Amino acid sequence: EREAQMKQLIFVNLAIACAAVAATVMLILNPVVGLFVGAVVVALDCIILALLTLYGSKLDFLAFLVLSMTIGLVVDYSTHTSYTYLQHAGTPDEKLLQSMSRMGASVLSGGGSTLLGISVLAFASSEAFRTFFKILGTAIFMGTLVGITVSPVLLRILHGIGLGITSICRQTPELQRV
Repeated sequence: EREAQMKQLIFVNLAIACAAVAATVMLILNPVVGLFVGAVVVALDCIILALLTLYGSKLDFLAFLVLSMTIGLVVDYSTHTSYTYLQHAGTPDEKLLQSMSRMGASVLSGGGSTLLGISVLAFASSEAFRTFFKILGTAIFMGTLVGITVSPVLLRILHGIGLGITSICRQTPELQRV
């Protein structure tokens, strides 16, 4: 029963945190970027939870703490590339190129340096530190991968099929000031 309560607590708190992140990005940057990044963060949380299941990790208090931290990390990777894609004028292919050339290296560098910084935990004698590394390392790797590949390409596909996402964003004043 305790494990079921812990799982429910984890899922409810992750949902609240994802909603808060999406709302914050919606208020600070742009409503469309916030919705898109919120959806990407939810997808990343699902991927991370699935990978933790494959690793055989328990959803305990340590996992809850680390998963809560990862939301703040993974939101950066997708937000940077998505915002760059949406604020650039041009064709969908030009937007994709600009997004990758302007932010791709920065996102990769940020994810790589964070992963390098926590890599010493993989060799710790304590199981708690190794679990911390597994969860956080998975989140950083997947967040960087999604931020560099999935976010801009998904925006390109959505733009290409005519959903008008970029035209909505180009009309907002905060993007025109950038």
